[in-house]
Amino acid sequence: MTTYKKLLIGLGSLLVIAALLYGASFLLVRPGSPSTANIVTLEGTLVCLPHADKTSPQTQECAIGLQDDNQEYYGLKHLPASYPAANSSVKVKGTLSEPATNEIYDVAGNIDVTSIVKE
Repeated sequence: MTTYKKLLIGLGSLLVIAALLYGASFLLVRPGSPSTANIVTLEGTLVCLPHADKTSPQTQECAIGLQDDNQEYYGLKHLPASYPAANSSVKVKGTLSEPATNEIYDVAGNIDVTSIVKE
């Protein structure tokens, strides 16, 4: 085999390997992406979330969240239009994510709600 053919085979092999690695990278869980490890089901009470900064004046708006049985608060994203009233006992299922660094509410995390059922 000539040196030219060996070079072409070597370059072709490298391209195939690079393409396979690139494709496989999409199968890996990337930081911040949803995974089955982040799916949670929590029970608790729908409440107004407490503000993280308790030193400055507080506004009167009510951001609905979940207070679980361990007294932890969770923000709720994408609530359905017909969610139960505040102070209702509920079971929430969804994808849990960490609170943002600039979170204005005192929460242990945020749940992207896939279902909410009144208990």
